[in-house]
Amino acid sequence: MIKLKFSTWVWILTYVVVLSAPLIGGVFNLAHGRGFWLNFSVALGFVALSMFGGQFVLVSRMQWVTRPMGMDALMAFHKRMAYVATVFALVHPTILFIKDEKYWPLLNVWTSPLRAKLAVAAVVALLLLVLF
Repeated sequence: MIKLKFSTWVWILTYVVVLSAPLIGGVFNLAHGRGFWLNFSVALGFVALSMFGGQFVLVSRMQWVTRPMGMDALMAFHKRMAYVATVFALVHPTILFIKDEKYWPLLNVWTSPLRAKLAVAAVVALLLLVLF
């Protein structure tokens, strides 16, 4: 087993708590009439968003961030968390499409509203960024 310093454990715990807060809030604070799966999907979207934002902190090269673990370990963690965040970002709409057919027309970029067109473009850009 790898021995980690106390400050490393504090950083890991802080990372997990901050980034999972939207998931906890979305699951336990159910909006009326939306149901569990819709709230869970929205919470996953917010977790992915917060993870993508947290990626900038991981590679910021600030001494108080890099000192406990080292830059090489942070870069490796950054790469793994990018994949995890991408999975959360892809599962977010997938749950919506599985649970309710009314969301399927949003995939048609010719007739969908601008927000849906931008969402499809963002998913394509994200996949290109992560895979290449």
